[in-house]
Amino acid sequence: RLSLFAVILISGIIFVNKYTHSSSSIAPWNSYRSDTDFCEDKHYSERVLKEEYTASIGGLLKNVHHADVFEASGVVYDEIRDAYWVAFDSLFGIAKLPSDLSRNADNILVASDVNGVNDNVYDFESDFEGITRDADSDTFYLLTECGKFKDGDKKVYHPLIREAIYDEQWTYVENSLCAVDFEAPSDNKGFEGLNVIVIDGQKFFVGLCEGNHCESGKKGRDSGHGRVMLIEFTPEKLSGDDDKFQYLLDAGIDCIYRTID
Repeated sequence: RLSLFAVILISGIIFVNKYTHSSSSIAPWNSYRSDTDFCEDKHYSERVLKEEYTASIGGLLKNVHHADVFEASGVVYDEIRDAYWVAFDSLFGIAKLPSDLSRNADNILVASDVNGVNDNVYDFESDFEGITRDADSDTFYLLTECGKFKDGDKKVYHPLIREAIYDEQWTYVENSLCAVDFEAPSDNKGFEGLNVIVIDGQKFFVGLCEGNHCESGKKGRDSGHGRVMLIEFTPEKLSGDDDKFQYLLDAGIDCIYRTID
């Protein structure tokens, strides 16, 4: 998980590189036998990342639309606007923070045109666990860990992806809300991250499963078996003839992203 705190430490970090130090008394980092050796080295402070400053999300934003919880869960850098976009598990609003991370009027909480900042027209909270951006189209994709649906008597869970465009003011416009065909094992073991990648000129999404083996329970705690899902970049439209996903259509979701084996 990218962050469990309402604190963001982005670009306020500087790296002090001492590996080219002329003194032979400073051993190269890969010569240490263990992490303990490295941490106890007297030159430790000269060869590690330095935190420049820390700021809370609430401290950076001047207008928070009465939001009082900022559970930051995803961040993406926007090179066009030289800003970071931050998604929250607790909000439908997303934060736009210029990269200098100073507290100023350019730091804003951008509301969804459908759900506002805190409101919700669907039967579930945002549960945003990721945000990514397609630089070519300046389109954002917001990941909801899991949406809960009912297929007859069976509960079914699917990660959800919102496609959104920023209106350059206070709102992002939701163009679509589509499910991913991956069926999560439970409502809290869906996707924990999303990214756009390009392979041989073709775009895909990569979704990070929360549980090991993409499972929950004991198998999901089997460390060392993390998984990502490769997902088609363009969703398919669902129709009334698709009985397999009728429960999605019944919930107002008419498109689906296909995973690739």
